[in-house]
Amino acid sequence: MRIPIYCSHHHIRAVLLMCVVLLSSSLHAQNKEARINLIVRNATLESFVRQLENTTGFSFVYGEEVKLTRRITLEVRQKTVGEILQRAFEDEPIKFEITGKHILLQKRPVPQKPVSRKFTISGYVTDGASSETLIGANILESRRSTGTSTNPFGFYTLTLPEGEAELIFSYLGYENQYSRFELNKDTLLNVRLGSNNQLAEVVVMSDKQEAGLQSTAMGAHEIPMTQIQHTPSVLGEADLLKTIQLMPGVQAGMEGFSGLYVRGGGPDQNLILLDGIPVYNADHLMGVFSIFTPEAVKKVTLFKSSFPSRYGGRLSSIVDVRTNDGDMNRLHGAISVGTLTSKLHVEGPIVKGRTSFSLSARGHAHRFSFERLQERWR
Repeated sequence: MRIPIYCSHHHIRAVLLMCVVLLSSSLHAQNKEARINLIVRNATLESFVRQLENTTGFSFVYGEEVKLTRRITLEVRQKTVGEILQRAFEDEPIKFEITGKHILLQKRPVPQKPVSRKFTISGYVTDGASSETLIGANILESRRSTGTSTNPFGFYTLTLPEGEAELIFSYLGYENQYSRFELNKDTLLNVRLGSNNQLAEVVVMSDKQEAGLQSTAMGAHEIPMTQIQHTPSVLGEADLLKTIQLMPGVQAGMEGFSGLYVRGGGPDQNLILLDGIPVYNADHLMGVFSIFTPEAVKKVTLFKSSFPSRYGGRLSSIVDVRTNDGDMNRLHGAISVGTLTSKLHVEGPIVKGRTSFSLSARGHAHRFSFERLQERWR
């Protein structure tokens, strides 16, 4: 028995359209799962997309905000389109979505790293025996290879990120000291360095300090105290300014007087500082001596050019004199009697380990000589 089936042309068109859609979906599903070989060398996003479109038949859709951080270089064999895109964009701020025959590219937000807090470590570096502050002591954070040094008052500050810190304190002639702790707040750390006079074998090639463009501080000269104490001067009296007069570029002016003429300038064009305080008249005894006694001085620095901005401005030179802070643990001193002057220097603790004093005095013998001379004539 035969049953006739009657279909209109509308039914036939709907059936054909459904078949085409199913066939297209099947083809795209097969194309999505198809495995291909692809070689890309130093390609931009545009060239990578174009090459993948020609190979697979997919079309890419993306906006101007989608960008690569670096060019794509890869070589894959028997990989699907999704696997190729996953490998190409794994380190890029780009995400993809495969929809039918289209591949949609979008900008992927980059997670922000948490900002670590920073804290400041500060304190004084002093001599372990006398508690004298150490100028220019080195402080190094070994993990981050950053550091600082103490200022003219022996004080230092160092700002580091939060976390474990390893500090190394060092100074010439002293043993290194190590400090390791967890940094989670602003920390005050005072350090006392013990002296170390045991030195390994040292080969000295040259004792000349770097100068000119190779120097870290052009025009700056540090004058050791031993050089001041052993420099020949008038009637055997050691004097700070007399030693500076022997430096290159410095003239003494009148013989026997302590005026400084640096690079053709006058004595009034120099800035003389005593522990950071300007001294406007550094001469004593009609210019024969200066007001500085070598026993009370710790460090002397002469700047003939390239003055640091903290000193302000001067035409000729800057002489920065730093005095002793005083021994905090032991009382001691020195007395000297000379032809022209007699000197006294005493330093020691007021409160042991906390407060100290340093006292220097100088008297001149010319007054007594004049009185004795008058008595003889009488």
